[in-house]
Amino acid sequence: MCWLATRSSLRKQQPLRREVIACGSGAAVTSLECALRSTKPPSLPKLPNLLVKDKSIVPIPRGTFRGDSPAGAASQPCPVPGKWLNRSFCGSARTLAPCYLADLRPATGSLVSAVGCTVQLTVPELRGSRAVSWEYREGSEERVILSYAFHHAPNVSVLYKNRATFNETDLSLQVVLRRGDGRLYRLRAQEEATAWFHLHVLEPLSQPKIVGNSLVKAGGNTKLVCNVVEGKADAYWWKKNGELLLGSERIRLVENTTLCILQASITDSGYYTCVVSNAVSQNETSFLLQVHHSANVMLPVVLTCVSVGLLAGVLVWYQKRENSCDNCW
Repeated sequence: MCWLATRSSLRKQQPLRREVIACGSGAAVTSLECALRSTKPPSLPKLPNLLVKDKSIVPIPRGTFRGDSPAGAASQPCPVPGKWLNRSFCGSARTLAPCYLADLRPATGSLVSAVGCTVQLTVPELRGSRAVSWEYREGSEERVILSYAFHHAPNVSVLYKNRATFNETDLSLQVVLRRGDGRLYRLRAQEEATAWFHLHVLEPLSQPKIVGNSLVKAGGNTKLVCNVVEGKADAYWWKKNGELLLGSERIRLVENTTLCILQASITDSGYYTCVVSNAVSQNETSFLLQVHHSANVMLPVVLTCVSVGLLAGVLVWYQKRENSCDNCW
C-alpha cells in the first residue's frame, strides 16, 4: 500500500515521457519506470494498535482485542488466520474423526460440529507468555475452562472435567462435545488473546419414524408423516423404491415432512423412504405401502383351539379344499 502511494505521487509530479532510456542494468524502460526503480518507498510513522481493515489502516482502542464484541454479540471473523495482530491473533478449530458426516476440515472464525464428537482448538505460537487460560463466553458471561502456568499441571474447571485435554507443547485444547457447548471460545495470555471463536454444536439425527396406514383401499386418500425423535433436521426428502419422489397433482409434499397421496392406485404400492439431514448427519427409514381393491384384499383370520380337561395328545389343523374330490384333505 505504501509503494502504491509512492507511484501515485510520482504520477502527479512527473508527466509520463515516452522516450526509452537505460536504467540500472541497461534494460530499456521509460523515464517514469526508471524513477520508480530508483525511489525507495517512504516509511510510515509508528502508530499504536494498527489494524488492517478493508485495505486501510485504522487505530484500535486501547484495552480491546480483535474479536472482542459487546455482550451477547456474535464473534468477528479473523482478519489474519493463524497470525498475531496487535496483541490479538486468530486460532482455528477442526472436528476429529470419526464424527458422523461433519466437515473435518480446519476452520477459522466458526465451526459446526456434533454432540459426542471431539473438537481441537489450536493457536499460533505465543510470544513468551508464561501463563495462559482457555475461556468461553455465553451471553455476557465469561468463564475459564482451564488455566495453565508453565511447568505446572493445568487446572480444569468442573464443567469440562474428564472431557477436556490440554496439550502443554502447542497449547491446543481438545473437547468432547456435549449439548450446550455451542459458545464462543478463546485463549488468553498475559498481554494477548485470540479472537473469539464461535463453535456451533448440533445433535446428530436419530432414525426417523414414518406414521401412516400400510394398507390402503384403491381410490382413497392416505398420508405418511415423517418424524425425527432426536436432533433437528434441516432438510427432508422422500424416495419411492429408491428413486427420488417429486410432487404431482396426486402426490403432495406438505412442508416435506408429510407425504399425501390422493386417489391412491395400485401403482402407488411400494417402499417409501423418508430421508432427513442436517449439517453433521443424515438418516432415513422406509415404509411399505400396499394399495388394494376391496374384492382382492385378504385379511388375516385367527382360529383358537381350546382343550378342556386333562386330555393329552397332539392337535392337528386341517384345511378342506373346495372344488375338489371328497377324499382330498
